[in-house]
Amino acid sequence: MKFIGKLLLTLLLLAVLAVVLLYVLGQTRWAAGWMSRWISNNSEYRLSVEKITHSWSKPGQITLEGVTLAQANQPQALAAKQVDLAFSLRQITEPRYFSSVTLRDGMLNVKPQQGISLPIQADTLQLSNMALQSNDAGWQFDAQKVNAGVTPWQPTASHVLGENNQFQFSAGLMVLNGIPASQVLVQGEIKQNQLILSDFGADLAQGDLTGVASRAADGSWLVERLRLSNVRLQTPLTLEQFWD
Repeated sequence: MKFIGKLLLTLLLLAVLAVVLLYVLGQTRWAAGWMSRWISNNSEYRLSVEKITHSWSKPGQITLEGVTLAQANQPQALAAKQVDLAFSLRQITEPRYFSSVTLRDGMLNVKPQQGISLPIQADTLQLSNMALQSNDAGWQFDAQKVNAGVTPWQPTASHVLGENNQFQFSAGLMVLNGIPASQVLVQGEIKQNQLILSDFGADLAQGDLTGVASRAADGSWLVERLRLSNVRLQTPLTLEQFWD
């Protein structure tokens, strides 16, 4: 009996040691590089992660540092100095679904990718000091110093920020279809292919703009309220071209 007890204790200590070694090894640059190569070789994405870290002050979260992500043979979709992934009980059955995903200090290209959506989802997507870029036919914009929240975040091939969600968005600087603005604030939701802007505002052309509007699934706009104050905007576009 003593021999069996010593054997079980030895096996337990070896198991604990193996877990500790794996925990330490998992936070090395070698492990981050191995994970990046494995995902790149076994999916349609090209991923690069410089380092993976974990802190016991936040046991339900891991942090990826120096992250870049792109679809094969496509422009870069994401570059972030830091990505925080908070775990969720839902991951027991859906491993790619997180409680929250936070992107910090980088760039996110929200132009729809060719038939492939981002490989993860979350209850909440948060952006902290990010840049957003898009250059498709409908929306051409470049936003800097972006802080935002999207709930829930379920990206699709045609909508990187997802559908049927609520969002809050702020940007220090933004150029939308060639028109620059600053101190941009937007709150709204996307529901059944309809964009609802329950409140928006920005500093525009030496003045300010605020309002409430919505865009139907067919692309038509309904402006419920629009207030312009001291705006000095000049454009070569016709009114029809401007609103389209």
